[in-house]
Amino acid sequence: MKKIVCISMLCMTLASQTFASYEKEMAAFKKQDADNPPQAGLTLFVGSSTFTQWKTMQADMPEIPLINRGFGGSMVTDVIEHFDTVIAPYNPKQIVIYEGDNDTARGIKAEQILSNYKQLLTMIWEKYPGITVTIISVKPCELRRDKFLPTRELNDMLNVWASQTENLYYLNTYDITMNGEGDPIPEYFLKDNLHLNANGYKAWARKIVNHLKKINDEK
Repeated sequence: MKKIVCISMLCMTLASQTFASYEKEMAAFKKQDADNPPQAGLTLFVGSSTFTQWKTMQADMPEIPLINRGFGGSMVTDVIEHFDTVIAPYNPKQIVIYEGDNDTARGIKAEQILSNYKQLLTMIWEKYPGITVTIISVKPCELRRDKFLPTRELNDMLNVWASQTENLYYLNTYDITMNGEGDPIPEYFLKDNLHLNANGYKAWARKIVNHLKKINDEK
């Protein structure tokens, strides 16, 4: 009994620590919204540092009025935890998500990440019935070469899930950042061998814009 109680307390402590670790980011988002309330009907981008560091996102995709609510280091569970701050307030036209990078890096199995994603999408569709959601494939990077296999496994699972689910799309950006030898293209990454540089983001932007235009034309 004591063991069960201790494990439960540990889980609660870890959850509290995770929530607290993004307190400053969430406060910053709330202040931005208070100072400059975003209009309804934007495309909402939410995810980890790959979005956080994309400072030129709107300039790279001028055709897509958007709001960026990426917060660095996040996982799918963090988006769930902070749903009321990063998704619920915005009444978006559509949502684009990039998560899974940090999840696989921390050793979380693809099946569990997929399960977490399904929980998140349930929350999204309860809040915004019928809204289209695009999940961007987890990118390969040299720093996490040892995670190529679980990354591809997760991407395959997300692709299958999206193909079987109405209003859910999977966008493969994995291939455009890889060369013919199966290595990440150095010209698309910062020196940290983890995050995209301006060239990488422009390549992503072209694919994302084409994808979203196609979806909107079908609606």
